[in-house]
Amino acid sequence: MTMRLTIDHRDGTKRSCDCDVTGAYNFGYAGRTHETVQAHIDELVHLGLTPPTRVPSIYVMLPGAVTTASKVTVAGSTSYGEVEFALIRTDAGWLVAAASDHSEFTVESISTAYAKIMYPDVVSGAVWMHDEVRERWDELTLTAECRRLAGDGSAWQRVQHGSVAELLRPDDLIAELTHRVGSPPPIGTVILSGTIGGDIVAGASSWRCRLTDPVLGRALEVRYDVVGAPQEI
Repeated sequence: MTMRLTIDHRDGTKRSCDCDVTGAYNFGYAGRTHETVQAHIDELVHLGLTPPTRVPSIYVMLPGAVTTASKVTVAGSTSYGEVEFALIRTDAGWLVAAASDHSEFTVESISTAYAKIMYPDVVSGAVWMHDEVRERWDELTLTAECRRLAGDGSAWQRVQHGSVAELLRPDDLIAELTHRVGSPPPIGTVILSGTIGGDIVAGASSWRCRLTDPVLGRALEVRYDVVGAPQEI
């Protein structure tokens, strides 16, 4: 699968970058501190989900499971998004995108791994060079909003907001993946960071997730509608 991305440089210039996705990995329970990880585990156990056997968890996505599309088709009625950042390795270097890890809550109560591969990861078409935000990384913020009915003009509900400092740094995610698979991630690899604390809102029809740089006053955004697949005709 080829994604066409636009690199927004900090000096205001832009350039196109095509990425042929060769592999995708979703981190879970990737908080930077033990307390953050345990709080997330406790939250999910309270909702009836199975705790992880290893932290951070890394879930291997199916081929083609990364998209910049504005619509995600779902089979269930309890799907939900989670704001994350994505790392994309390209010929230009490591890129950073806003992302949503869209999952199915009902299936997640049985198997998180199965729930992750039901739907694609949605990433922003606009990206930043990681090297251009590396020194100020912890100043970036993540925000997720949703609304119940797509296109009805209803207000967006904020369900997650926090600092990327809650999560493992990009270099640490890359190092952990390298350790697990035994070699550095090749060009075409997409890594999702895991999410921050917040509310799970199952069944919302629209999602938007942002990675914001408050210093330069810019943001990357994912926005998509959720469309139910017909069960029978």
